[in-house]
Amino acid sequence: MPPRNQPTNPAEILPSLQSLVQTNAYSAHQKTRTTAARLSAHGHVDAATEVLFEISKALLKKGEVGSGVDLAVFMINTTESKNELFGDVVRGRVTNLIALCPSTANWRKTVVDASINLSTKAPNLSPAGDPLLLQYIGELYYKEKDFVKAEPHLISSGTRDSGKILGAMGFEWCQEGAVDPSPYLLRLVLPHLLLSPPSILPARSTLDTFLSHLLSSNPSFLIERIPFPSADNADEILYTTLPVANYLQLLIRSVQRSGSETAKVSWTELGSKYRSWGKPWLRDEHIKEAVQYISTNTFKIPAPRGAGGNNMMADLMSSLFGGGM
Repeated sequence: MPPRNQPTNPAEILPSLQSLVQTNAYSAHQKTRTTAARLSAHGHVDAATEVLFEISKALLKKGEVGSGVDLAVFMINTTESKNELFGDVVRGRVTNLIALCPSTANWRKTVVDASINLSTKAPNLSPAGDPLLLQYIGELYYKEKDFVKAEPHLISSGTRDSGKILGAMGFEWCQEGAVDPSPYLLRLVLPHLLLSPPSILPARSTLDTFLSHLLSSNPSFLIERIPFPSADNADEILYTTLPVANYLQLLIRSVQRSGSETAKVSWTELGSKYRSWGKPWLRDEHIKEAVQYISTNTFKIPAPRGAGGNNMMADLMSSLFGGGM
């Protein structure tokens, strides 16, 4: 037990520390670290994380970035030591601090990386991390027009909303259709289908949102709307002047229906048809490898001898406008 004269309730601890932030930020930082360490050592981890969060937030608001980030990482490490679930409270704290970090230097990246690492180790999440946290980070970079940084977080998030953000970002990335949208479509949609199992929802929301923006601003891209068989008879293919867009729409629907012999035949016919038309993007070795991966892992069609590679996702990104802009 801690000495009686040392409080453990954050309501008693925080006022003096918050006051000290305004007069001596360095002392506030040091005293907060000492207080949090004492609380943690005596089993008051929740109190320690609350104190660290509040004083980190106060320091960041005051412009004391180094001290604020240090306490933010301390808070994340303390949270990890408790092995607690990653939920609304933890996510709310880390996103609040990320939002307060300046984008300059590596201050924000330090908190972003530590937050993602925490979520990947949470007992209630997959090793990919927290989808809502990844979506938040990706959207933050997207709003700053840093599309290259936004992309991996939004793809890893795998939510319908992250797909919508990706689609809108892709439209802006190709300068609203002024630059050939094809490599952007491939780059932002295919990765979802290379997961196991394939992530249909974000793949489709990415493509649908991208095409919605594209066709709204450039109606000449659309040739016709073709009804596509579905349970509710509400699905359709947007037949466009962009072969990549047409191909990806059919690819997603084929993957969505995988598991039957009919779907396997449709998949084989889709590939044969587009290859026979001599589409140059299908001759790209990395695109061919991605398509072969889907064929082998989703449709269970044996791969040709020697097919496959070690860094398919990285190679795919690299092949499509060099991995960046």
